[in-house]
Amino acid sequence: MLGVAKYLGFSKAVLFGCDYLGTPAKEGHFYSDEKKFTSPSDEHLIEYRNRIKNFSSKGIELKLIFPEGVTSKDFNFDTYENYFNLKQINQKNSTFIDESYLKIMRDGSKLSQIHM
Repeated sequence: MLGVAKYLGFSKAVLFGCDYLGTPAKEGHFYSDEKKFTSPSDEHLIEYRNRIKNFSSKGIELKLIFPEGVTSKDFNFDTYENYFNLKQINQKNSTFIDESYLKIMRDGSKLSQIHM
């Protein structure tokens, strides 16, 4: 999507939900049945992180929004609470996603089409 933003002429992008680009790298999805977890190692993310860093040096100013305690030496960042001026509230997926959609995603997870 960064490529599309650049093609459309955007010069700035704010990314949130990319906690795996920070340190410590947090993995998991907001819609998942599992809680986010801290990666024991972020070696598998080095190449991806470098591609994003390289791309952002070519005309798109990036800011990453992380949960409290996640930082980055590679990217400009802020916390959810600072950026949105709201207290971050962690909730179960079923409190903000309709149960019928969660069922579809869980069925997809059984077929390795999505990770829940």
